[in-house]
Amino acid sequence: MFLHLPVAIVAIHLAVAPGIPSRIVREARQEAARVLASAHIQIVWVDAPGLQMEITGNELHGVARDAVGLAALSQQGSRATISWPEVRRAAAETDTDPEVVLAAAMAHEIGHLLFGPAHRPTGIMSRHFGRKEMLLAMRGELLF
Repeated sequence: MFLHLPVAIVAIHLAVAPGIPSRIVREARQEAARVLASAHIQIVWVDAPGLQMEITGNELHGVARDAVGLAALSQQGSRATISWPEVRRAAAETDTDPEVVLAAAMAHEIGHLLFGPAHRPTGIMSRHFGRKEMLLAMRGELLF
């Protein structure tokens, strides 16, 4: 019997701004972990330091107009930030549930924390998430 074991186990500390629905965050965490598992990465959500991710109640500044998140990579510590207002905007524009957009953004930004700033033409590491990508995400097919 052949077992599919994760290549890497990654600890992520997730900070969530007040007012963001816990159900949406919980469902997004589960879906982001599933997407990352397709790349043989197991995510462990921890309260202790690890890779840092934040879901903020603020809009992002200094990023592309359609960006919902960003990852800052440095030797002092890497951190990803996702904007809840931008997630809601993208969900409305693509007629998608917010938890689907949030999960895709979380998996995408964790991808940057792990693999660097590069984007791919398709999949979860695509530069832009439009209706096509969100349809794939809703079907559980937006993977690495």
